[in-house]
Amino acid sequence: MAIGIIAEQLSDDADIRRMLMNFIVSTGSIRSKATKAAENLKTKYDMYYDYNESLKTIPGHRLLAIRRGSKEQVLSWKIIVDDGKAIDMILARVAKNIVQYRAKNGSFKDKKELMKVPLFREKTFTQCAGFLRIAGGINPLDNSAVHPESYPVVEKMAVDLSVDVAELIGNESLIKQIDPKKYVTQDTGLLTLNDIIQELKKPGVDPRKDFSTAQFSDDVNTLEDLKENMILDGTVTNVTNFGAFVDIGVHQDGLVHISKLSSKFVPNPHEIVSVGETLKVKVLKVDAELKRISLEVVGV
Repeated sequence: MAIGIIAEQLSDDADIRRMLMNFIVSTGSIRSKATKAAENLKTKYDMYYDYNESLKTIPGHRLLAIRRGSKEQVLSWKIIVDDGKAIDMILARVAKNIVQYRAKNGSFKDKKELMKVPLFREKTFTQCAGFLRIAGGINPLDNSAVHPESYPVVEKMAVDLSVDVAELIGNESLIKQIDPKKYVTQDTGLLTLNDIIQELKKPGVDPRKDFSTAQFSDDVNTLEDLKENMILDGTVTNVTNFGAFVDIGVHQDGLVHISKLSSKFVPNPHEIVSVGETLKVKVLKVDAELKRISLEVVGV
């Protein structure tokens, strides 16, 4: 979810771009390595074959040398920063805009009003709307985990039962009459519909309270402890269109790409996994410098 929000904020907010640039320069470092073709050759760039220096202190002539070496295909290089802190900084800016808007205009009347928050664009709204709650607002569904994209589905359920949406929410006798298969479409699968029905039964309940806890390995506590082909238990912390993020107990979530969620074709990750679910995963690749973990679900 955070990836889409971050991309939109970087695109729309020049202040965030400046903040991020200052953060990178003040805290980041540049890392260069010899290319595979040059690693055994003696060249004028050999001092940079395995080189790391802070961006804040590196002299200009060294930076130029690394770039020339890269242009001559002798060196490869990358900027290393603390991704977690950078993400927190950007998301904090989004939260600050929401708080300032509320302080100036009063409580939100519905979720759509969030679109009036400065730099709060469509992508950001889509990514976070299901986690937001508007108590006592215009639309009773705004105080539930039902995403606004699914409101028309719930409204149709209510119409078919000849009741208002407000009457349907929390009314188990009415909800029991709903056949979710009747509302399956190309965009809304049966798993999503079942989630909607469960939410209608107990609207507003924080789904995080139902998280199951994976039994983390005592021998795996940091990225350095991870080895390729390890089989571990993990808990799904976020589901996106391109896969699922899984907590495996090393303070950095790993990504299971959509192609690695199952041995079968997966058109939509939301149809296969959900937040809070416990999975058994295999470690495919670990990049300690970039703090990235690639995983694969096993046994599915």
